[in-house]
Amino acid sequence: MNDNLRQKLNKFLNLASSQKEVSLVIAKDGQELQEFQEVLGKSGLKKVEDIFALNNRIKNPHKSFLTLSKTFDKNIYDFLIQYPTGQVEIFDNQKMKTETLLPHYQGSTILFLTTAENLNQIQKKGFDFLSNIGLVYRN
Repeated sequence: MNDNLRQKLNKFLNLASSQKEVSLVIAKDGQELQEFQEVLGKSGLKKVEDIFALNNRIKNPHKSFLTLSKTFDKNIYDFLIQYPTGQVEIFDNQKMKTETLLPHYQGSTILFLTTAENLNQIQKKGFDFLSNIGLVYRN
């Protein structure tokens, strides 16, 4: 990834900090997705593997990103919709209970990262994703 692109992504990360909405980074393909993951990691964002790991981080200041795939989990959409409301309630199928957390916005950053192709697949499943997302970065 060239320095100009890295600077643009870092500028976007500064804008995304302390937002009350989830931000989105869209990569054109799998290679750019990998490059973005590296930059996000070097910029202090921690990669989380699922929505429950993300949900556990939101009660304290944090900088996290979750990579979305074609096999989109409805819990991710539920999180996206609820995060701006100040309360996130997600049902954990393994624990068979609902977790309710209050997000800490100040100094926190939450990003979803995906490819353009995966985003199209998610939207084809009927999720009104872009209407509920905050800031969007696309190279």
